[in-house]
Amino acid sequence: MSLNNFIIRLENVKKIYGKGKEEVEVFSNLNLNIPNRSIYGIIGPSGSGKSTLLNLIGGLDTPTEGKVFVKDKEISSLDDGERGNFRAKYISYVFQFFHLIPELNLEENVALPLIIKGHKRKDAFSKAKELLNCLGIGEFEKRYPFEISGGEQQRVCIARALITEPEIILLDEPTGSLDHKNSDILIEIIKKIHLDKGITFVVVTHNENLKNICNYVHHLGVNNV
Repeated sequence: MSLNNFIIRLENVKKIYGKGKEEVEVFSNLNLNIPNRSIYGIIGPSGSGKSTLLNLIGGLDTPTEGKVFVKDKEISSLDDGERGNFRAKYISYVFQFFHLIPELNLEENVALPLIIKGHKRKDAFSKAKELLNCLGIGEFEKRYPFEISGGEQQRVCIARALITEPEIILLDEPTGSLDHKNSDILIEIIKKIHLDKGITFVVVTHNENLKNICNYVHHLGVNNV
């Protein structure tokens, strides 16, 4: 496969936290090529660096050594502000713990990323309503996060991730806080979004059913790739 077909590439990446006696090497010489429009799974035991890897791809962290490319842009060489601007344009996150703002209703939570980017409130709320309806929770738009179930909250998070029309969505254990029924619902939603929109999903998971819908799976070891 040509390098042009990879939306994310890691070249000889090493990540170390701490210094001296406190130094911990998360991984070394990590090379990764993630195809465009794929569902790419990352699995491995606790401590293998799965969330660290997502943070490097999303520009929330930088490698100790090596390079991270997203859309052929070496984001690992950008400063914090430049990485933030790049992330806002192309990448969204969905976390295990929902990180919804409790003081905002669901419609407001979903619309917020567009409002922050300077879109008109009317347009942001219209798009938020559309996404909530598409995900089957439009009737709850005026409710607050504490008034709905965990599965419904995770669907709100998916809507919030989609509203900026990203090319990449990073999911960190998205079913980890859900029961079996809601996990399966979320997996079907991810499959449908991928089919309809062609978004690249990079997902950290222990869920076998979620792993099974991935086009590719990368196994991280305890010490190295």
